[in-house]
Amino acid sequence: MIEEWAPYFALIGTAIVLGNGLISIGIWIGNVNSDRNSFKEFMREIREDIKKLGKRLAKLSDDITVIKTQKSVLKTGSLISLTEFGKKISEEIGAKDFAQKEAKEFFRLDAIQSKNVYDIQRFSLEYIHIDFEPNEEYLSKMKEVSYKNGIPLGETKDVLAIELRDALLQMIKEQNGDDSTSNP
Repeated sequence: MIEEWAPYFALIGTAIVLGNGLISIGIWIGNVNSDRNSFKEFMREIREDIKKLGKRLAKLSDDITVIKTQKSVLKTGSLISLTEFGKKISEEIGAKDFAQKEAKEFFRLDAIQSKNVYDIQRFSLEYIHIDFEPNEEYLSKMKEVSYKNGIPLGETKDVLAIELRDALLQMIKEQNGDDSTSNP
């Protein structure tokens, strides 16, 4: 009797296995679609955020251009130099004194003494804008002078960088006893 039912049991077993497989595939497809929809939503949010950032950057760029064209602390040329306005900022923040102290620290490094004029200028700008962390008192003074003169803090830092460069070049010039590193 069991032998008579054996094909039916095999058929029922196969149907159960196939049913489980189809259900599993259906669940998997549902999960994939759900993940895909979540990913689409995530990408939509990212696109919106990028558009917002682009608009903000465009506005910021316009603002910076307006600020830079109104007052500039730097004069371009072979060796960037300070404008009269930049010299005024330098005096107000005591940039020369700051630069002399910092230059004495950096001058001890052999790497500084072996750099050319361009590299010293680049080092000075990078140091001031990236690594330099003024104490609260000096930072407050820099911010106050920037605000009072209507310039961004970055331009006040440019003044510090040029004064640091000039101090380093002067020290190298004195050590070498020549004019190989002309100072603006």
